[in-house]
Amino acid sequence: MRSVSQGYLKAVNHYLRDIRTRVYFNDSKEPFESDLVSVSINEKGISEATLTIGDLCTNMCEISFIMQANKIPLQGGKVRIEHGIERDIETVGNSSVLSKAILGSMNLGEAILEEGYEWVSMGTYYIAEIEKIDGTDFVNIVGYDSS
Repeated sequence: MRSVSQGYLKAVNHYLRDIRTRVYFNDSKEPFESDLVSVSINEKGISEATLTIGDLCTNMCEISFIMQANKIPLQGGKVRIEHGIERDIETVGNSSVLSKAILGSMNLGEAILEEGYEWVSMGTYYIAEIEKIDGTDFVNIVGYDSS
């Protein structure tokens, strides 16, 4: 279980929430989020009926995104995924609104509070498969975690 704040738990259980995902390719300090199409993480304990070495606790991510002009080197690369939720919920009258009052950055253990979002690392994955859709800028990658 990941360590998160009470504000994160409150925001997750609230009916009004803003959830975002961002990825960092190859130890980049700049997040890649505007051209993301989809991100999924599959966590599994045992993949088949029989257990083989490497099957236990291997997590897989699948990421689809738009990459213009091949600007990100993917072959032999890795990707770190973060999941964030806007966590400051205020009640105004009979309705709830998300507050953007918190600015800056603060470390909350495993989570980081940044500009009103609490970001939690979902892991680092090594890129194993790369598929570029012919005639488009769409790229699909599959990565496996480092455990």
